[in-house]
Amino acid sequence: MRTPRRFSVLLARLLFALASVVALISASGAWPAEGPWGGEALLLLLFFSTILSGSTMQRYDRGRSTRTVDVGATAALALTAVFALPSHAVDLSTSQIVAVVALGLVGGGIIGTPAPHRPALALVLRRTLPRILTVAVLSFFLRDLGGSHALLEVLQTGSAKITALLLLALLYVALVVEAPVRAELNRRPDETRRVAHVAELGESLSLGIIPASTAVLVAMAQPVLGLPALPLLLLPLVFNQVAVRRHEEMREHSHQSVVALSRMPEALGVVRAGHAARVSRLAGDLARELGLGRREVLEVERAALLHDLGQVRSARAVPSGATVLAAPADQQDIAQTGADIARRTGVLDAEADVMQAQASPYHHHVSHAHALPLGSRILKVANAYDDLLTGESAGLPLDDPEAVLERIYLGLGHEYDPRVVDALDRVLHDGVSATGAAVGDDSRT
Repeated sequence: MRTPRRFSVLLARLLFALASVVALISASGAWPAEGPWGGEALLLLLFFSTILSGSTMQRYDRGRSTRTVDVGATAALALTAVFALPSHAVDLSTSQIVAVVALGLVGGGIIGTPAPHRPALALVLRRTLPRILTVAVLSFFLRDLGGSHALLEVLQTGSAKITALLLLALLYVALVVEAPVRAELNRRPDETRRVAHVAELGESLSLGIIPASTAVLVAMAQPVLGLPALPLLLLPLVFNQVAVRRHEEMREHSHQSVVALSRMPEALGVVRAGHAARVSRLAGDLARELGLGRREVLEVERAALLHDLGQVRSARAVPSGATVLAAPADQQDIAQTGADIARRTGVLDAEADVMQAQASPYHHHVSHAHALPLGSRILKVANAYDDLLTGESAGLPLDDPEAVLERIYLGLGHEYDPRVVDALDRVLHDGVSATGAAVGDDSRT
C-alpha cells in the first residue's frame, strides 16, 4: 500500500516542478504572451497544475489526518483574487475559475488516494466540495457582482495596502464561514455535531490566516513577479507538507507500537482476550459523548489500550485480570507501574497521566485530595463496565448490561464520576459502542 502512495507523492512533486519550470520560462520571455497558450490560458494551466499537485499530496483516504495547510486548496483560493500580470490585466470568468479548481482538487484527490481505497470519488468530493463552493462564491462576489464596477476592479483603483488588507479580511472570513460546511460533510457517524463544528471552527480560526495571507501574497505579487509568484510563494507550504507527512508516518509507527504493547498482558494470560480493545472503544465513545476534542479522545483511547500494562509486573495476579475487584492498593500499584512503563517510551506522557490516576476514587477529586483528569475518570468507568460484564470471578460475569450499570450506580459519587456514568448510560442505550469501529482502524487514528 505504500508503493502507490509514494508514486502519487512523486507525481505531485513532478507536477509542481513542471509548473515552476513553465512559470520561469514564461517570465523569461521565451513563452509568447499572446495566442491560445499565452496570457490567461497559461495562467489557468499553471494554477491547474499547482492545484492538482497540491491536492495529490493530501491523504483523502484517512479518517482524520494531521491538519495542515493544503497547497492545492491555497492555490485555488489565490486564483479567485488574481487580477493582473506584469503585461496586462487578467480577465477570468467565474466559470473558468470554478472549472479549473474543481478539476484540480478532485483529480488530485483521486490520484492521491492509494489504489486499495478506490473508488474514492464520493470521499474526495466530500473533502473538496467546501473549497469549491467557497471559490465559486468568492469569485462571483469579486468578479461578477456589480457588473462593470465589480469589487476586484474597484479594489485595483485604491492603494496596494488597502487592497491587500481588504482581500485578506475577505478570504479569511470566507474560510471561517466554510468551516461549518466542512464539518457537516466530513463528520464521523460517532462524532457529535457540536464537537465536529467546534473542532473545524477552531482549526479555521487558527490555521485560516496562513492560506488567506498566502493567497493574497500570490495575487499581489503577480503584477510584479508574473507567473513565478505562484510556485515561489507556495514553496514553503510544500516543505511543510513534506514535514507533516513524515510526522504522520512517525505517528502511525507510534500507534502500532501502542497496539503491540497493549497486547502484552493478553499474550501473558493475565487479562482476558480483547479486554483492552473493548475498554478503549468504550472509553473513546464516552469521551466523545462528553464533548472532548479529537486529541483528548485519542489520548484516552491510547491510555485505555495500555491501562492493564502494569499487571505484567504485579506481585499478585488478579483473577481473569478484572481489576475492579482487586484491592485498592493493588489497583494503585498496577496503575502506577503501567504509567511508569508508558513514560519510559518518551512519547506517552499524557497517556501515562491518565493511566496513573485511573484507580483513584472519584471522591478524592471532589474532596480536592488530588485532581483527577477527566480521562482517568472515563477510563475507570469503562474498565469497570467491561470487567463486570466479562470477568470470571466472584460472581462475574453479570452478562446483563443493565445489571452492570446498576452495579456501577452503587458507586456513584464515591468511586465513579456521575457525569461519566450518565454518559455511559446514554452510550449504552444509544448503541454507540456496539456500532463503533474497532480501535486501531485507520478511521479512528
